[in-house]
Amino acid sequence: MTYQQQLPLGRRPTHRLFRVIGGGKSAIWTPIGAAWPNKDGLGFNISCDLVPLQGRIVLRAVASGEIETPGGSAMTPSPQTVAMRTLNDEFRRSGPILGRNRFDGLWLFSHGVQAQGIRFLWQALSETQRFDAFNANNDPHGQHDFGAFDLDGEEVFWTIVYLERGQPSGAGDPTDNRRTCRVITIMLAEEY
Repeated sequence: MTYQQQLPLGRRPTHRLFRVIGGGKSAIWTPIGAAWPNKDGLGFNISCDLVPLQGRIVLRAVASGEIETPGGSAMTPSPQTVAMRTLNDEFRRSGPILGRNRFDGLWLFSHGVQAQGIRFLWQALSETQRFDAFNANNDPHGQHDFGAFDLDGEEVFWTIVYLERGQPSGAGDPTDNRRTCRVITIMLAEEY
């Protein structure tokens, strides 16, 4: 298994989609999807994990070496980014069983992962829990909410999105664990 998987140019998202509430340094940036150019170069494919009902949607290019959202510094992540990263790591590492004690969260496996069989599904779960190869390509904002790895010749992605309890949209503050439900999806790269 290879953690430092480099995706072909057309498969790696070139842009991240965010829901933004507020402005300036106090703005809350919640990742909600990704985008990459069409083969003809005339548009983009956009994968949106949720559609926000409040705030605005911002599409940002994934810059080489960028690890922080606008308003923060690439050298010093904001306190919110550090808190999100810590919560995401704890949620992901604790898994769907042990994590239920601390997190209101959901683990989803795509149809493609399920079709590979139970052994593949359990290995994908285990690799997702152990994943630590974050870099500028798969974690441009330092939140540890996306990862990619190779498993039995298949590219596998995982992503975390944030929902607010009792609301049909994304979480207002993903660092508020009392109001946020984390949803992790493990999928084949071709399903992203």
